Amino acid sequence: MSDPKPLNPREQRFVQEIAAGSSETEAYARAGFSTAGNEATIRKEASRIRHRPHVAAAIIDLQGRHAERCEINLGFVSDGLRDAWLRAKADNQIKHEIVALNSLAKLHGLIIDKADLTVRTALDDMKTDDLLRLSAALAGGPGGTEGAGGAATGKPKA
Repeated sequence: MSDPKPLNPREQRFVQEIAAGSSETEAYARAGFSTAGNEATIRKEASRIRHRPHVAAAIIDLQGRHAERCEINLGFVSDGLRDAWLRAKADNQIKHEIVALNSLAKLHGLIIDKADLTVRTALDDMKTDDLLRLSAALAGGPGGTEGAGGAATGKPKA
């Protein structure tokens, strides 16, 4: 298995911006990519860069390392949601109870949002590591959020 393609300096900055919470278009501009086109073209190009397999893998890796440094994991988030539910229940805040329970159920896979899945790369052409990251992203597993697998995006259905 070969190492992923190295990131060029603009891709590195793009990855850092995305991992820090910037939108694709903000990261695109801050990384020094051309913003001379119209807004639709910039969005398309930013999305294209984000979905390059080596860029997507770097984003997942950086976000995962950040979560580990912050000691954020499933248990931490689950405990926080359970505490929020208990506080809302004690304060008789039904709306907040429902929101906390819904979030907790989604976190543990009891509720799955419907999504359209667009595969941009033939699965047969993907490396094992990319397939594992895609699988984790689709399952919402460690280091993955829906659509962050580099080869797929999750878009809520209307």
